[in-house]
Order: sequence, then C-alpha cells, then structure tokens
Amino acid sequence: MNGSHSVVVVTGAGSGIGRAIARALHAEGRSVVLVDLDPAAALAELTADGGAPVIAVTGNVADPATHEAARDAAATVGRLDGWVNCAGIDRPCPLPDLTPAEAARTVDANLYGTLWGTRTAVSTWLAQSRPGALVAISSVHGRRAYPDHGVYEMTKAAIEA
Repeated sequence: MNGSHSVVVVTGAGSGIGRAIARALHAEGRSVVLVDLDPAAALAELTADGGAPVIAVTGNVADPATHEAARDAAATVGRLDGWVNCAGIDRPCPLPDLTPAEAARTVDANLYGTLWGTRTAVSTWLAQSRPGALVAISSVHGRRAYPDHGVYEMTKAAIEA
C-alpha cells in the first residue's frame, strides 16, 4: 500500500488499538473507513485537521452487511487497498458464570467479525484483480491463558491459527 491515495478499512476504529491504527493510517495520507458500533468520536478526531477522506460506518462486525457497507463506503473514495480486522470484545468472566449469550457475543464479534471482514476484503480484491493488505489483530491472549478470559483467548487463538 502506498501512503497517499490508498483506502483502508479499519474495524474497531471507534476506540483503543483500532482508533490508533486509523489515526496512524490517516496521518500517512490514507483514506480511512472507520467501522465501529460508535465511530462518531473517531470520525470527529480524524476529520478535524482535514486531509484524506474519512468515512464512518456504524455497525456490528458480526453482521456481514456491516462489512459490505464498509466496502461500499471505501469504493466512494477509491480502490480498496487494505483491511484491518481489529474489532473485538473481552468480557472477563469466571468460566462457571459464563452464559451462552455472552460467549456467543464474544465469538461473533472476535471470530466471525474477522471472518466476514476477511471474506469481504478478499472478494473485493479478487473482483479488482488487484491484491491488498490484510491485517487481523490478535492478542497475547491467543498464546497464553489468563484467568477469566477463556472465550476471548479461544477467539484470539483461532485468529492466529
């Protein structure tokens, strides 16, 4: 990916690592599509100083339609060059207290969110007949166990597999 004129989608861009990645990409002159449940603050921050286009897509990464909306948003400013799967959640919980709903929520966001983002990016690059750069953010939790993070660790280990 060349700096200026490239377009990158960043999931989980509303806060934390995803927001820092989006900020760094934009500082390099890249157009950025911010994907998050609440990307408003990141959008305001990145557009405050002007520069390359920044577009926000509000949605849940567990839903493939969110990724398709991000792809479509990227197409409004150029050709998709990069995709960063950074969205994720970790709700520490002792395993005996873990509910099926909470486990599913973590797996949906962390694992399926990465899967649907990757599928959308790769499909787009195949249609463009041009490769792109794909990043899937993991964690030390994918390689080492910590108390009360079992589901999160499972999803991060799967991303590394």
